[in-house]
Amino acid sequence: MVCFRHALCKQRMLLVNSFLFLLAGGGIVGPQLSNAECDPHCIPHRFTSVGIPLTHGTTKSFFWPEDDVMDIYVDGNGIKLTPDLEHLPRDRWHEVEMEVNLTDDKMLDITGRHGGGAFRLSSPSLSIDEWRSCEGRFCSALAFGTSTASWWAFSCDAAPCGCPEFAECSHTTEQRCTPLQLVEFSLLLDRPQTVFWRPESLEKPRVIWGKRLDHSFDLEVKEDLLFSWLRLEVVLVKGGTAGRSSCTLKVPRLNVSQTCSAEIDTEMMFDFRSPAVLALGCDLPPGEGGGDSHPVAARAGGGLWGWIALPVIAIIVCVGILAFVIARRRSENF
Repeated sequence: MVCFRHALCKQRMLLVNSFLFLLAGGGIVGPQLSNAECDPHCIPHRFTSVGIPLTHGTTKSFFWPEDDVMDIYVDGNGIKLTPDLEHLPRDRWHEVEMEVNLTDDKMLDITGRHGGGAFRLSSPSLSIDEWRSCEGRFCSALAFGTSTASWWAFSCDAAPCGCPEFAECSHTTEQRCTPLQLVEFSLLLDRPQTVFWRPESLEKPRVIWGKRLDHSFDLEVKEDLLFSWLRLEVVLVKGGTAGRSSCTLKVPRLNVSQTCSAEIDTEMMFDFRSPAVLALGCDLPPGEGGGDSHPVAARAGGGLWGWIALPVIAIIVCVGILAFVIARRRSENF
């Protein structure tokens, strides 16, 4: 009887340990986010160029070049690189990691104009591994650009789940409302686009467009619009001659309606002095329903296992309870 009760206790402990193991995510629900093959919160957006702020710590960004991308450049703080993309795989995410160490506390503000530090830029698939020290405004950002549009995702734990809309794969990344910070960004004027911007100072960002970026004007913000979401909308109407489309930049809350006739491959750049608070992939401003205006990205890998795990855990728990009840009844008969 003692032996049987000892076996029953071991069975109880095994049941409890198995249940805790399942709750902790072992085996059934797949790897945790830190070890996942992809990051379901890493949402890509389409740009021709981006200015990524240098913030203290380590950040990862990912880009996927479209088929007609011929080159890429990296520019900032003495770095001028043009990696060869001729043999670069077109059907994958490429990682760009920035490890930043700002030695002066003043560098922790958004202006990046005081103090100094050092940073490391690495991208294994581009054969980039660069160390640089920096001072003042040169510690603020690095610019990345491609000859035409690429898909970029920022501040990720791992690569996005799925691939961009044009790529041939079984799972496409869902677009949803995503907040981010950039010092600059450029849009390819081949489709209508909307970006939300929340100004946090009276500094005037410059809008530049044209095939040679030879047209520009400043966006002037009034004080009563600070910390409010402003809609920047690029309206395109195709059907012009010589590869032209009718192009208009509209910023309703600033009473801006600027004509920007678009030629083939023309881009529009938004250049900020400080990291700008932006939201992309939104139908409405964040906080006004914009965050829920698109479906949540389907989770690959771990997320799929999470859904499968729920009925599996329920079955295992039920079987364990049944075994426990049977074993207890047997022990009472002794």
